[in-house]
Amino acid sequence: MGTLTDRVAIITGSDSRIGQACAIEFASQGADVVVTYLEDSDGAQKTAMAVEDAGRRRVIVHLDITKYDDVVRLFTEAREAFGTIDIW
Repeated sequence: MGTLTDRVAIITGSDSRIGQACAIEFASQGADVVVTYLEDSDGAQKTAMAVEDAGRRRVIVHLDITKYDDVVRLFTEAREAFGTIDIW
């Protein structure tokens, strides 16, 4: 596989543009991905499907990075889904 095989990456703003491209690239390099979004749930779903198409696992988390409770929930959900976080 790729250079990130079996790593877990949290990619903020991965519902569109640069974040989406990064999430897809990380998956193509072997990483499982935590897809986050603020407003574009459809974009997050598209990113998640691309991660799955690359043969990797994914979880989607709604996130407002400026809210402490959202960030705590992000890490909690990521750890519940994957057990660890390697890349932020």
